[in-house]
Amino acid sequence: MSELERFEVPVVWVGAEETPIHFVNAFTSQFDNMHGFIVTLGQLTPPLLMGSTPEELREQVENVNYVHVKPVARLGLTRDRLAEFVATLSANLDQYDRAQESIPGDPR
Repeated sequence: MSELERFEVPVVWVGAEETPIHFVNAFTSQFDNMHGFIVTLGQLTPPLLMGSTPEELREQVENVNYVHVKPVARLGLTRDRLAEFVATLSANLDQYDRAQESIPGDPR
């Protein structure tokens, strides 16, 4: 192992607390021929349906052609970085689930 391979520089996230948090509830991923992945995150807002009877609501739903998704962010990732991203999310989800198991009266 060379001297450069043993040298590690700490990584510090700067400004994360000031970066806006955007709620997302829709996402898609695609890959290109250059071995990269594009992950798109967005906000899907259901259409506002107003009616006092099931028939009125059904009629409104039948007139909806599509629902908009407003893109919030697009991420370009290599295959290795995508795998790291997936592993990070999976580990965080596992950590959350373990924390929820320790809460008395949790309905799960």
